[in-house]
Amino acid sequence: MDEVIVLLMREFGWSLEYTIAQVQSLPLAKLNAILNELQYQRAMEEYRTATNFAMVIANWASAQGKRRYSIKDFVGNPPRRAHNEAALMDVARKEGIVIPEGDSVKRTVKKQ
Repeated sequence: MDEVIVLLMREFGWSLEYTIAQVQSLPLAKLNAILNELQYQRAMEEYRTATNFAMVIANWASAQGKRRYSIKDFVGNPPRRAHNEAALMDVARKEGIVIPEGDSVKRTVKKQ
């Protein structure tokens, strides 16, 4: 949990007390969705930067030899969004964990 707090503090410039209050007030599923989206957006920023460098390298490498290089040869495919909320709910269901779904409403996930 400490990594989550530090990541949010660094990304948004929040104070420690404010970040802890926000993390504690969010339901687990929403916090997980926010973290997944944050990681996706940061990965896209890094991918765009890598793509700019890869354009230069691909052009240079293609000019040096007989093979035509593409940008994807150097940076691969762009990142994709993680949609693992269902996986989180499956783990909770197996463990019998109570998942908060709002400020005061709670839903119990029963073992099958």
